[in-house]
Amino acid sequence: MARNKGKNGVADTLERLMGHSRDRSLLSKYASKGVFGDHLEPGSAHIFKRSDECDNLIRNVLALDTVFRSQETVSEIVRKRASVKDLSKQLRERREDFEARFRAYGYWLSRLSALEKVLDSVDLEREALEDVLTPDLTAEPASASSPYALRAVNLLEKIEEEGRQSKLSPAKQTEKAWALYRLGLYQQAREMCEKVTAEDPANSEAWLLLAVDVQRQKEDAQREWAYYSNQRELADVMSSHESWADDMKDEAIGRLDEARRRERDILFPALLNWPLQKERSGSRYRFPESREEVRNACIGSLFELLMPYASGSLRVNVRKAHAINGLEPEYLLNKSLSEFPYWNETDDAAHTLSDTQLEVAKLLCDEYDSEPYRFLGIFRSDSEILRLKLLHIRFALGLPGYDNARQHWLKCLDCLYQEDLLRLLHRPNLFNTFTTHLAQEGLRALNSHLEAISARVLKSQRQTYEHIHLNFLRKAYDYAFARGEYIEAMTLAEQGYREALTLDGPAPQDHCCDPQDVGSNSLKPKFWKYLELRAAVEAPVKNTDFDALKASLLSVLDPGNFFANEADYMLYYQDEFMDWHETPYGGCILANGRWADSVRGLLDSGYLAGAEIVQARLIVELLETLSAPADSPT
Repeated sequence: MARNKGKNGVADTLERLMGHSRDRSLLSKYASKGVFGDHLEPGSAHIFKRSDECDNLIRNVLALDTVFRSQETVSEIVRKRASVKDLSKQLRERREDFEARFRAYGYWLSRLSALEKVLDSVDLEREALEDVLTPDLTAEPASASSPYALRAVNLLEKIEEEGRQSKLSPAKQTEKAWALYRLGLYQQAREMCEKVTAEDPANSEAWLLLAVDVQRQKEDAQREWAYYSNQRELADVMSSHESWADDMKDEAIGRLDEARRRERDILFPALLNWPLQKERSGSRYRFPESREEVRNACIGSLFELLMPYASGSLRVNVRKAHAINGLEPEYLLNKSLSEFPYWNETDDAAHTLSDTQLEVAKLLCDEYDSEPYRFLGIFRSDSEILRLKLLHIRFALGLPGYDNARQHWLKCLDCLYQEDLLRLLHRPNLFNTFTTHLAQEGLRALNSHLEAISARVLKSQRQTYEHIHLNFLRKAYDYAFARGEYIEAMTLAEQGYREALTLDGPAPQDHCCDPQDVGSNSLKPKFWKYLELRAAVEAPVKNTDFDALKASLLSVLDPGNFFANEADYMLYYQDEFMDWHETPYGGCILANGRWADSVRGLLDSGYLAGAEIVQARLIVELLETLSAPADSPT
């Protein structure tokens, strides 16, 4: 019945509406009977017109079939030709059937607690269970089910009966697990599929159920966390309501962490073993929308696992981890500026990805290369973020095709909205990644790309432009400084200083802090001036742009007054015990003598004349009054 498996065909429609296509034969028969009328495409008996009315009719037909177990009766009901008398007779018969099943299940449902208590003590040769089992009259009534649950019960009974005759195959066990899952018995279904995958690691149906289940768990935990977080905000301070909300939120966080841990264990093998459906023209993946969600979740997980501090594992060489992310110069800079022992550079690898995760990374890149424009679609709000993450996965793992994928990514930058850019700024790992791939041809190319992106934002909103452009300048400065391009860094800081002076409102937040850092900052004018001077003191007087260097080093006539307020130019830090300020890129150049030494270098070079010499000597004199004592640390 290959004709049923195309887009909006029988199988495709069932997968979309019900999450499975096991009733495709039944739905095909109803379609052939003409039950769906104008809801079928002209000239086709099995292709549905996608609409709310059609979807609802399909669900109702399947629900009625569960009750009447008669295609003729259901067809007559849909056509409004059914006899009231005949329907009443059939409903009485079905009621008798359901009540008989209910009594059979109810008998044991009310006695399971008693059975648990006596099993280890009852003499099965001398006593009758029906005499020693007392029904639990206080048991809670069964919770609400769905109109399709009975079909799962019937399937479950059939499979269990087969299991009494012989051991169930992995395929039958998986079918039973799906029946349990549709009845809401998630843990039983999950445990059965875990046993199946242990016995048959390539069982696609079992992995599919586990993937669906772990995503359901994560979504439930996220909803609970959001709900209890909101309750925490509504609660009075120090109230029992607040305490309860805190406890429940913590439990939700625990469930969310557990779901995320399981997600990484499950989604990768699930994607590799995703079930296929054969068609005349070949094969296609079943449940394409679910697979897309799993695929995108794998992209996100791979990206996070490749970040330098992702796993906190001692088995990762931190320098190598920075290097594969394009951040080795930043690592070496931070190491050189640190006052404390830095991370141990072991002989370990740059990441801890498993063979399965590496195989998934290759699969994702191959699928992207085959259809780069269709891979992520055009309607996802996060499509460009996912594209960037996948590009970086390819880059960090050294997979083939990076240059072509990067060129395609650059073309897609025109699709970046303001919301995408702000999301990049607020996520340091994404901002670092964004910079890495823009800067593949060097600092000049990086600046060119950032200016072009900023210009597009300027056309729509000035305030957003200032926020984005100043952070782009800040990131470019950091990139240049880490790579020893100090004159370029100095020029970027000077541009940032000029733009910050023209701000109408408060300075935007600095989004270039290290992901492991606890500092915060805003891009105020004096912060930019300090960055300019910080780069200037690193630039050698000889073999450099002397005029630009001279202009920067002599640009502040009274350093003590200009930098009197630490909050104007330092990073702010806070923990549970105290708060403090620190200068970026190591010790303060006002206090450690670096600025004064650089100005002396200008004087010694002989390039200064007249008023410049007087100005330089005055700056040195003022800086000397600010310098730390010779025996103090810098």
